Amino acid sequence: QPSKVVQKFPEGFKYYPDVFGWKKDRSVLGGVLKLGGRTFAKGLGCHSHCSLSFELGGEYGEFRAVVGLDDSVRFLGEPGLGAVRFRVLLDGKPAKELGDEGLLKSKGEKPSVIKVSVAGAKTLTLVADYGPMLHILGRANWADAHLLKASAESGKAKPGD
Repeated sequence: QPSKVVQKFPEGFKYYPDVFGWKKDRSVLGGVLKLGGRTFAKGLGCHSHCSLSFELGGEYGEFRAVVGLDDSVRFLGEPGLGAVRFRVLLDGKPAKELGDEGLLKSKGEKPSVIKVSVAGAKTLTLVADYGPMLHILGRANWADAHLLKASAESGKAKPGD
């Protein structure tokens, strides 16, 4: 469970947390997590803008996920609408693997696998930020999201954890 949650739409738009609130192991609208035609049993579904912070306590070595816009938006809206900027923050600072800008994913694009070193970090924050058209069709999936434990000897992720 996240220790801190921030969810909102841009100023002037009403946000409905019962509809657009983040979901564990479901897409934001409650369906199966689906990216690029593939379904995922585990992960997080949310709508932009959503920020989920998790306490790590320095116990983990790596965060991994498959990210993209849920397949439910594939045929909705005008061409060019629907994008989310995926950001990963470690102790409030952008993870070097995704940089300051994060990873912009638009509807219809293939999902991307991300791997972020979290060694030594106390807090991991996953941000589904607005794309160029703000929150329009910003249904983000952090599919197969998981943490790998750090090994005591090296601080690196141990496979299989």
